[in-house]
Amino acid sequence: MHQWSRQWEYPFVIGRAMSGLRGHPGTSPNRAILDAGAGVTFLPYYLAEQLPEVELTCLDYDPAWATVYEQTNRTAARPIRFVADDLRRLPFPDASFDVVYCVSVLEHTKAYGDIVGEFRRVLRPGGTVIITFDISIDGDSDIPPQKAHHLLDILFRQFPETPPSEYSDLPASVTAYGVLTTRAVLAIDVRLLPWTFPQPSLVRRLLGLGVRSDSVRNLTVFCHEFSG
Repeated sequence: MHQWSRQWEYPFVIGRAMSGLRGHPGTSPNRAILDAGAGVTFLPYYLAEQLPEVELTCLDYDPAWATVYEQTNRTAARPIRFVADDLRRLPFPDASFDVVYCVSVLEHTKAYGDIVGEFRRVLRPGGTVIITFDISIDGDSDIPPQKAHHLLDILFRQFPETPPSEYSDLPASVTAYGVLTTRAVLAIDVRLLPWTFPQPSLVRRLLGLGVRSDSVRNLTVFCHEFSG
């Protein structure tokens, strides 16, 4: 949780996943959640403890995580199934999951249409897809507002709904007053920022001189729940 955007993303995912399951009785006796692009975090284990009747599956492209999950499962209250595979070709049958969530992954990919289409395919009717991703306000990293708008176009086509008002002018929305950004977080606690600073900034921190805001990649985070 000690990271600028995860403090918002994880509670958002937890709350929406639980409410999504409550609002979706489902037609299958086996309730299931997919963590898409999981890496290794506490999140699926927390959800497994809170939702003992639900099967949690984590998928990531890196097969090296399998060993970590195997070790963690030995002492976990409930083991988590790990699958190493590609988000563009999910190795699951149609309508396999009641909830699919994807935390800060899509901005690091390119095949948005393929990935979002796979989320739609494996989602059970009436299920919930929860998406979060960073938006690079200054365009210096993934994903700039123009590409974010393209990604949202794909999501709203796959999961038809009325887009939020911020969607109509994303570049203006991400710079509006009150929007959480990394430069705002810099003024709160520099340790919340997720990357290793370049050497000059590190020296300034050690000397108690602070970090210049213009040396920090300016990001905000998008979180949204889509209904299938």
